[in-house]
Parts: sequence; C-alpha cells; structure tokens
Amino acid sequence: MRFLAPYLTKYPQVSVIYGGWTKRREMPVIQTSDVRHLQTRLKNGKIDLEKPFAKDTNPKNPFPEGLGGFAAKAFLERGLKDGDKNDDKVQVSLVHRKVKDLIPIQKQIYFDKSFGGTAEHGLEASVKFISQQSMFIISKDNYLIDGHHRFLTAILVDPEMRINCLEINLPIKKLLPMSVAFGDAIGNKRNQ
Repeated sequence: MRFLAPYLTKYPQVSVIYGGWTKRREMPVIQTSDVRHLQTRLKNGKIDLEKPFAKDTNPKNPFPEGLGGFAAKAFLERGLKDGDKNDDKVQVSLVHRKVKDLIPIQKQIYFDKSFGGTAEHGLEASVKFISQQSMFIISKDNYLIDGHHRFLTAILVDPEMRINCLEINLPIKKLLPMSVAFGDAIGNKRNQ
C-alpha cells in the first residue's frame, strides 16, 4: 500500500480507511432501491428515534438488530405510535460534497471491489458514475454510511470530486445503529 503514502499526508481521511472502527458485517446494508424507503420513513417520523418512545420500544436499545417478521414491521412504524407525531421526523437532503470532506467508518474496504468497475469500464466511465449517477449516504457530521468502496475510488482518482450525498440529519452515533436496524428490518442480509 505504499502507493497511498502521498495521499496520507495531503488527505488524512484516506488513512481512516485502514483505521475505521466498523467492520463490514456491522455496517448497514441499504440497497439503492431501499434509499427512498428509508428517506420516506425518516421524513414521516415512522422510526422511533426520540423520547417519548412507543410502549414496545426498549429505550436502552431503540434500534435492535436482526429483526424479522412482525417485530421488523413494528420497528418500521413505531415512531407513529409513541404519542408524538413530530418528534421522530428527520430532515433528509440531497447535498453535494467534495469526496475529501467525507469520513469513512468502515474498517475493511477492498481495493479490488473499489477498482473493479474502473478496470472493466475505464476511468472516465467510473468518474462519471461516481460523480453523476451514484448516491452516497452520510450523517449530518459528514460520516459515510454507504459508499465506502466508491469513496476509495473517488479519493484516489480526484479528492476534489464533488459527489451526490443523501444527508440524514442525525449524528453518526445515532444514524449507524438506526440504519443497521433498518437494513435488518427490511430483510437485507449483512456482508460477512
């Protein structure tokens, strides 16, 4: 990984790739087709995020993992059953950020997965895909929830590249467990 040395000084967030704290299996799995579903649930306050909590929300663990069946369906609607229809509404915005301003949290990012598309389709097509057709999911404090492999490609190709981000107005400490629970509840299998 010596080729990264020049980037580590100029762009310290590249080093976070190798020092991130979240293992792949602990990351949320949110497919592109799931983004609108997540966005709508957050904007409408359907996920129980804040006090007062619904009767069936555990205040010590409001974002349980591995939910399925009835429990999963209940999790996706609890925010409307807590007595306050507005407390759980979260602003979600489309923003444009320079890739160098994002902070990755995933510990394992695979070079072959990051550059496989570039090797197959070429640099120009990859840049176009990442900068124009791709969507990254970020917290309000610029932590990356989804898009780590595309992030690696972008940061190495052009750290100044502006990318499309769905910014969820939650800090990473709340967004990460909530999005993991969401991915589990809608039936997405985690990476291993």
